[in-house]
Amino acid sequence: MTTYNVENRLLIIDDHPSIHDTFEKIFARALPAPAEETALTHFAAANDTKNDLNPEQRGTSTSTRSPALTFGLQHHFSGETAVKSARELASQGNYFSVAFIDIEMPGGMNGLLTAERLWEIDPNLHIVICSGQQNDCWESAGDLLSHRDQLFVLKKPFDRLEVRQLAHSLCGKQRRHRAHQRCIDKLESEVQQRRQSEESMRRIAHRDSLTDLPNRPYLLEKLNRLVSRPAKLRNVHQAVLFLDLDNFKVINDSLGHDAGDDLLNQVAQRISDCVRCDDVTTRISIDGETVRLGGDEFVVLLEQLSHQHDALSIADRIVEKISQPFVISDRRVSVGTSLGIAFLDDKSQDAHEVLR
Repeated sequence: MTTYNVENRLLIIDDHPSIHDTFEKIFARALPAPAEETALTHFAAANDTKNDLNPEQRGTSTSTRSPALTFGLQHHFSGETAVKSARELASQGNYFSVAFIDIEMPGGMNGLLTAERLWEIDPNLHIVICSGQQNDCWESAGDLLSHRDQLFVLKKPFDRLEVRQLAHSLCGKQRRHRAHQRCIDKLESEVQQRRQSEESMRRIAHRDSLTDLPNRPYLLEKLNRLVSRPAKLRNVHQAVLFLDLDNFKVINDSLGHDAGDDLLNQVAQRISDCVRCDDVTTRISIDGETVRLGGDEFVVLLEQLSHQHDALSIADRIVEKISQPFVISDRRVSVGTSLGIAFLDDKSQDAHEVLR
C-alpha cells in the first residue's frame, strides 16, 4: 500500500483502463484554457508528470497545482482490491477523501456493493458513483445505500471541470470534517483529563493524609446519605463505632510525634483487619471543618449487618486486637481503647446526631 504525502486521496475504481487514463488526464494535466483558469482560480497550473500505470493495479500519481490542491490517485480495476487497499490504508491511520466508483463491474462486486464495503471501513468517505446509462443497479440504489449525504452521481462522459470541481469541493468538505473531529477529540480528551483531576482532588479531599483512610468529610457525607433514605428503605442493622485510644498522649509526648504517627498507622491497620472488606473504616481528621475531635479518634461504619449483635462482636474484636502490644521505635508499648456504638434507625436525623 502506498503511503500518500498528500491530504486529498482519490480512489478510482473502474474495470475500463480508458476511464483511469481519463482521470489521470483530469488530475495530472495542466488546465489549458484561460477560461478554465477564470472559472476555477484556485486551480493554479503547474508542471507535473504522468506515471506509467500497471494494467492490473495502477500505482500512485501525485500532481501538484497549488498547495491547496494536491491530489493522490490510486487506481483499481475491481471493488475487491480497492476495499483491501482502503483497509490497509485505514490500518495506518489514513483514509481516502473521495472514491469514484463505476456502478457496473462484471465478474466481481458492483459499484453499490463496493460503496457499502468502503463505508464499513470509513463511514465518512465521500463516494461518487459513475455510470454512462441508466441500468438495473439504480433501481436498488435507494435500498442499498444508507449514506445518502455522502453519495453523489457522475454521468459519463465526464466534464473535466465538473470532475475537478466536485473532487475539490468534496475533499475540502472532508478536510473540514476531519479538522472538526480533531477538535472534538481534543475537547473530549480535555474533559476526560479534567474529570480525572476532579476525581483525584475529590479523593484527596476525602482521605486522611496520614493513614490514607476515609476522613471526616467522607464519613459525614456517607452518614447523611444513609439517614436521608426513606424509612422503608433503611437497613435498621447499621452501626457506627466510635473509638478513642487510651494513653496516646503519653506515648506521643514521650516518644515523639513520629512515634505517635507510627502508632496511629498500626492502629488503623488493626481496625481495618477486624472489619469486613465491604465495611468502611474511618479515621476522623483532627482538621475537620465542623468539629475538631483529635488525632487518636477513629470511627467504624458498619452496613448491612444481619443482626445487631454482629456490631458487638466486631467491637469486641477491635478492643482485643488493639489491647495487644505495639512495636514503636524498637519498643513495645500498649494502649487501650474506649469504644461507643450507635445504631442507625428511623429516629436518626443527620450525621452529627449519629456521632453524638
